[in-house]
Amino acid sequence: MRTPLLATVALVLASTAARADDTHYQDYVLGGRGSGIGGAYAAIADDPSGIFYNPAGLVDSHKTTVDVETSLYGLELNFRRNNPPNLSELRQFSPADLEVIPSDAGAVYGFGTRSPQGAPLALGFDVAVPSYHSSSVHQTTGSATGDFASFQRTVLDRTLQAAIGGAYRLNPLWSFGLSAVSLIRTYTQAEEITFRSTDSFRNTTANVSFENVSLRAVAGAKLTWGTWLFGAALGTPTVKIQERGSVDLVEAYRGPNSGLDTKGGLVELSPGTSVGSETVEPLFLRAGVAHYKPRAWTVSAQATFHLPTTYERFVVNAPDDASAQLAARDLQIPSHVSRSAILDVNLGYDMLVYEHYSFAFGAFTDFSSAPALTTLPGSDQLAPGSSRLTNVNLYGVTVAGGFIGPNSLTRFGLTVSYGQGEDVVASQLVPDRNLVYERVLVGEVFGYAFISSTFRY
Repeated sequence: MRTPLLATVALVLASTAARADDTHYQDYVLGGRGSGIGGAYAAIADDPSGIFYNPAGLVDSHKTTVDVETSLYGLELNFRRNNPPNLSELRQFSPADLEVIPSDAGAVYGFGTRSPQGAPLALGFDVAVPSYHSSSVHQTTGSATGDFASFQRTVLDRTLQAAIGGAYRLNPLWSFGLSAVSLIRTYTQAEEITFRSTDSFRNTTANVSFENVSLRAVAGAKLTWGTWLFGAALGTPTVKIQERGSVDLVEAYRGPNSGLDTKGGLVELSPGTSVGSETVEPLFLRAGVAHYKPRAWTVSAQATFHLPTTYERFVVNAPDDASAQLAARDLQIPSHVSRSAILDVNLGYDMLVYEHYSFAFGAFTDFSSAPALTTLPGSDQLAPGSSRLTNVNLYGVTVAGGFIGPNSLTRFGLTVSYGQGEDVVASQLVPDRNLVYERVLVGEVFGYAFISSTFRY
């Protein structure tokens, strides 16, 4: 049976991966002040975003605080440093790659008699978008012999987290806090592959979507020792509380070289096919320290350790063998996720410039928790059972400037991260229609410009 080269190219394109929150834990550093100092915020945490970093810091908010942060533009680029034979560059940058993302919004209210430190009791809420990735690929190829192949795919992978929390000041030295954090993930993928030769035709259309909701608790403690601040937080593993999903897959074919049979026809998933999904984040431990000079400067550092975990992010529950085989053959979404233990580090510095202006900068790591790809000896071909998740370690920097008004602080800033690592493509299509996956080296650039406003009353 002849396998057209153009179909091979089309299915190569179909396997292109995109970075998602199944590999990284801090795609965005959150919060009005936290974004400027590289996310090194666990020892400070005195605005609404502290619910995520360390809820014990909420009582250090001196006034009722409302915080809103929005990115102006976001940009994600993926480029390949080496390619298998016959694989061309897949993505071309265009203005459509720029995304407008609402990043963070929340409020804190203090109860009781205020002191120079803050309130004895505080409650707050916050809503944030810690991960947002979209990609679009379109490729059309033809040959002089009449072969034709086209492929197009769009992917949108979003995570929203919403939290409520409170903090209590035990004495001038110690405060403690607790928050409940809900994580909502939605994933959609649509793709179409068409190839045609002189005597064959095949078209495959697939639409996949799933949503899952999980819940975790975060407990924190904060120690204030003069001009030194120490903070620690412990986050429980997430627990799934809801899921839903759907999948549609239709394949039309005809001709002796369609890859199926000579008669032609239409195959699709049975109506009873359902989708299950989950997104698991493991237990984490965060610790931070900060030192400041009043109305002058603050320097801070933070480390966050995540334990390893495994889960099935996407599972097709087929009611019959034919649907199960069709889904396994044509849906190229890696299902099993295995995440290694990682340690991320954040560093930051901010200072007051004159009386009404501030300046901040920071640095952070965003290491991949995906396991290394396993290849056959002397080859880039993946070994059976190897992970197919993108594995790129990112290093980021932040910079922000602010204007301080009577009751507000407005900041403008920029976050940029860059890293190199490995990704997976399907380099061949063998006659039984199984894909052969290969490792490729990739580089990634990610960045966004943001504006935040903090109001204190």
